[in-house]
Amino acid sequence: MLMLITKRLIVTFFCTFSLFASFICAEESEGKEFPLPHPLELKKNWWGYFDVPPEKLNSRIQEFKDEINQLKSTLNEEEHKEFPKMLDQIYLMLELYAQKKAEVRPTSSPKLQLRKAYTLEQLIGVHENLQRAILEIDARRNKIKILQSRMNRLQSTLDRSIILYQNSSPATYEKLKQGILIIVQRIELALQDLELQRDKESLNHFVKERDLFREELTAAKGRLFIDAEVIESLKQKKEETVHAYIEARDKLYQLEKEANLIDQQGEEDEFTCCLGDNQVLLQSIVVENYTLKLLINEIKQVLATLKLNHQEAESDSIQEMLADWTRQLDSAEEQHDFWNTQIKDDQAQVSRMTAQSIQEEDIDQVDQVDIIGDIHFELDKSLAELELLKIHIENGEFLSHLVEDQLVEKKSFMQTWLISLNSIWYKFKGFVDYWTHVTLFRIKEQPVTLMTFINAILIFFGGLLFSHYLRKFLVKRKIVQRSFSYSTEYIVLRLIHYSIIIIALLIALSFIGLDFTNLAIVAGALGVGIGFGLQTIVSNISSGFMLLLKKYLKVGDVIELSDKQLGTITAVNLQNTIIRTFDGAEVMMPNSQLSSQRLTNWTMRDNCRRFRIPFGVAYGTDKNLVRDSVIDAIKKLPFVYSDDFRYPDPQVWLVEFGDSSINFELVAWVDLSVPVPYETSRSALMWELDTTLKENGIEIPFPQRDVHIRTFSKSES
Repeated sequence: MLMLITKRLIVTFFCTFSLFASFICAEESEGKEFPLPHPLELKKNWWGYFDVPPEKLNSRIQEFKDEINQLKSTLNEEEHKEFPKMLDQIYLMLELYAQKKAEVRPTSSPKLQLRKAYTLEQLIGVHENLQRAILEIDARRNKIKILQSRMNRLQSTLDRSIILYQNSSPATYEKLKQGILIIVQRIELALQDLELQRDKESLNHFVKERDLFREELTAAKGRLFIDAEVIESLKQKKEETVHAYIEARDKLYQLEKEANLIDQQGEEDEFTCCLGDNQVLLQSIVVENYTLKLLINEIKQVLATLKLNHQEAESDSIQEMLADWTRQLDSAEEQHDFWNTQIKDDQAQVSRMTAQSIQEEDIDQVDQVDIIGDIHFELDKSLAELELLKIHIENGEFLSHLVEDQLVEKKSFMQTWLISLNSIWYKFKGFVDYWTHVTLFRIKEQPVTLMTFINAILIFFGGLLFSHYLRKFLVKRKIVQRSFSYSTEYIVLRLIHYSIIIIALLIALSFIGLDFTNLAIVAGALGVGIGFGLQTIVSNISSGFMLLLKKYLKVGDVIELSDKQLGTITAVNLQNTIIRTFDGAEVMMPNSQLSSQRLTNWTMRDNCRRFRIPFGVAYGTDKNLVRDSVIDAIKKLPFVYSDDFRYPDPQVWLVEFGDSSINFELVAWVDLSVPVPYETSRSALMWELDTTLKENGIEIPFPQRDVHIRTFSKSES
């Protein structure tokens, strides 16, 4: 606690001391007379000599000039040639500094002056004043940021110059030059500071204007006065605007025709072509301005109708008009941005063309100079028309909001809620409609919009769904199975699926503008893609088609892989084949490996397999009993072929006389498609064989060893 109190006391002491010291220093600086600065002996506070009120500044500048002029007599002939140029720069900047400092700053603050009633034009004028104030505020803020950044760079340069000045040898010409450079840099920094202060004051002035215009705009909305004469006046203005619009459109058509004719002939130089293109651009902006004037006139008429006959207005039709106005204004905003970029590009292009002509000494002709001047004039007029277009867009948005506010005025809560909900729906619909028609990219001059891309995706996925339900229908109705086997039915269904997918993909790609007439280019692109990284995928796909068409492997086949693993094929896909082992594991084998490696297909032609099971009986057993009893028992098994002309009946072969048994071999053909009562066919056969031998008392011998233990006496050992 004591340490905390001590820290607070120390902080309070230092703060009080700092304030007292700054106050003393300020008083001293006010009453102190700064000495006349000399380039060879610049003090730390030398700028205070010029940092005085405007009425004293001119006399001090003259005193500084007289002092500097005396240095000319101390210079040699070579230095005397360079020195006057440096002095002229200092004198010019000091005069500019004095002029800037003597400029009278506006001290009057804007005041709010409200009218008793506002017409539509006066209301729009207030809105335009508000928009201009907002633009001026943004411009001033950007300029202040630029000035602050420039002043920081100037201050850094000045600091480096001061360090060099302090390290220079005294009373030398190099130090004199460095001192003059410091004076020039400090004057430039002061000029930038004056401009910064002016911009800050101007920013505050426009901020006050903006607040006043906002207040006036709010009041003007409530004092809007519209009568029947306004509607008649708007109709008359509409006729005049339509007439002007038709003339502007005809002129645009004529200019485009002339520009196309010049391009086709190719006889004019690039400056003449550029002039024609810029004339077309200017006229296009003029036509767009007339279009927005007509739109604004329409909005004004709807607003006047709402103001005069509020009860007769139809909310749904006005909501549709509001959505349409929003789309048109958004489109005009997008066109404005495009033209703004195009004008900047044209200005840069004209500058490059002019510089290139100057380098080639090809711009000395009077006609060419006049054309370049006409191009710049057209670009300046285009920028002016573009600013007017921006004002029309903002006025249109403002009037649209007025119509929307007027629509919900004097309505009940439920009606207002329904109108707001309807307005949100139309805005959302317009937003979706606008963005779905934005061009994403182009394919051979064919624009591909988001809606086109979505439709192409829907076509492809529609093909997938159609394939799925078509195959499901064919399987359910057993249409394919009537004419083909199960494995062939699977192949047919897969081919139908892949064909539908390929057709849907081609339709989707052609829908977005891809042209498949030039197959050589497509094949070349595919070849490059395959060569660079698609070998494995293409190899698997081609192997899959080969397996399906050649019927080397089918669904339901029992195969044995190279690692002695047995399983049943459950699916043959484009890239891989799924095998279910007898242990229940799902193995996905790439089709290329199935085509290249060695494997055994036990059910390729049919589902039959011959099993050879060895067994032995004791010597002395009746061979006929063994054969007859085993064959009779094996024939009773449902999965063993018996009395079938295609395959032999089960047989028992005597194959060897062993050390302790007579060795036989059971040979039987088995149908693998019939369910087996035990784990596998081999196991079932061996199980039945063991059961039969035991029932008939037939012994299965096993090797025996006799161990003889012999004892020895001590004398023998």
